[in-house]
Amino acid sequence: MISKEELLERARRVAARGSIEQLINRYTQYFPMCKTQEIRKLFAEREDSRVEMQWGIYEGYESICRLFGTAIPDRSNEPRETNELHILPAYAPAIEIAGDGKTARAIWFANGSETGKPMPESMPESFDWDRLNACWSWHSFGADFILQDREWKFWHLHDYNIMLTDFYKSFADGEARRPEELFPSFYHIDGAGKPDREPGTVWNYTYDAVYSQGHPEVPEPYYSFDEIGYGY
Repeated sequence: MISKEELLERARRVAARGSIEQLINRYTQYFPMCKTQEIRKLFAEREDSRVEMQWGIYEGYESICRLFGTAIPDRSNEPRETNELHILPAYAPAIEIAGDGKTARAIWFANGSETGKPMPESMPESFDWDRLNACWSWHSFGADFILQDREWKFWHLHDYNIMLTDFYKSFADGEARRPEELFPSFYHIDGAGKPDREPGTVWNYTYDAVYSQGHPEVPEPYYSFDEIGYGY
């Protein structure tokens, strides 16, 4: 017979998993809406919080606010000037709650699509408002979570690129692209939006590339974050 303590532990883990799934779902819903003020609320306000995007790493909560506010501006309270669309739905989660109940780890696939206004070569200082770049945009998310004031928050979030390729070509034939080059009207990663350092992981699928095993690693059961020694 299952003891009361075991039932409570199971309930705690189920509740933690639900909270973590809600975090990634909110993130992927807020992102295309440009609700970066809401995205900030999903992260632990700690100096060791971190987000790694394809173009660089943002260290600490203040830098995360720079990412979600300057590099990706908040447009929730102003008319949208363009018909850009950045959909990155997360699915196929593998979630592990730490044995001590203080942290958790998870990965997801996120296969979506993105559009954005390009900059014409003849006028690189302005956007081509009559055109849209359309691309397949496939990612994996790896994340560590931590309890802050009894509420689950993102601690480390790593956006691993799988491929970013022209919508109108076979992705086996397309060349690897970068989001800041294809969608400069959406991502502003120069100047005030610049990351703190270069990305630690760079990989893109091309016709001669083998899928990068272990990026991100599938989380395994663990008792405490101290025994892992690294974060996503």
